[in-house]
Amino acid sequence: MVRMIALLQGEVLSKGGDSLILLVGGVGYELAVPSRDIHRLVVGEVQTLFVAEQIREDAYDLYGYLDESERRLHFRLVTVQGIGPRMAHAILSVYDALTFAEIIEQEDLARLGSVSGVGKKTAQRMLLDLKGKLVDVTSGEAIPTSDPALMALIQLGFNHDQATQALKDVDASEPTAERVRQALKGVSR
Repeated sequence: MVRMIALLQGEVLSKGGDSLILLVGGVGYELAVPSRDIHRLVVGEVQTLFVAEQIREDAYDLYGYLDESERRLHFRLVTVQGIGPRMAHAILSVYDALTFAEIIEQEDLARLGSVSGVGKKTAQRMLLDLKGKLVDVTSGEAIPTSDPALMALIQLGFNHDQATQALKDVDASEPTAERVRQALKGVSR
């Protein structure tokens, strides 16, 4: 899916509650911003926000995040049944991307349920759908897709660091299947 707006940089014109107006090239964009971040944004300063768009028949909503990983997490969250863009934003108003990933990996239903609007079934659905799948969302750098062995290990459930470590001593000139086999053999020792 191609999205139109990925990032906006401009002057914070005004803010209130959990939204602000960002003046970009003479156009004021209203963005919903996580409540844990709104106090960090100062009226009159230039700010860069990573944008998640939600386009519906009756609305065009923009969600602004200070970190690219939160934008990626927003899009990952809305793939979970029962979670829409507002719920994803509510989650990101409570937890940053790294903390949320840790909660998912620890299967901490209590902390998931502490977000307003997240019930037990929704929390369980998030665990089921997201456990082991947030590595690319929370890493500060994009996962290199040029290494098929690394991607294969991630698909097998290793996180990025574990997969990288497992491949560290494996000869990169070997075929992908052999590199994965050797990496798995090294991990099992």
